[in-house]
Amino acid sequence: MSTIGADYVRPSAGGTARALVRGTVAAWANLNGTGIIALRDSLNISSVVDAGTGSYRYQLASVMANDNGSATAGTFAFAMPSPTVTVQAITATQVAVTHRGTTAGSDTLADALIATVNIMGDLA
Repeated sequence: MSTIGADYVRPSAGGTARALVRGTVAAWANLNGTGIIALRDSLNISSVVDAGTGSYRYQLASVMANDNGSATAGTFAFAMPSPTVTVQAITATQVAVTHRGTTAGSDTLADALIATVNIMGDLA
């Protein structure tokens, strides 16, 4: 009896290699969310849409199997005190995130110098 070990599989016709281990992150990103937004680094993120002050939509390069994934988001070097980061929506193709801060007692959307997101679930 033989055993074949592999960490990734790629379709024979080419395309994106996918992890074989369940429970691993399907996509992640580190974003400069100020000015003209730009990905610093990412996995399985094709682009990010600036959806207004403090709001970003991460587009997946390889889609999820369904809309039932999970996402966590964070921020570093946030210009406002008491940052709050909220995952607004998850679909098979994108994740929407907002960043808020408190200034003078008011909760306000604000761009994040460093915005991060991790997306878990099965790829299609």
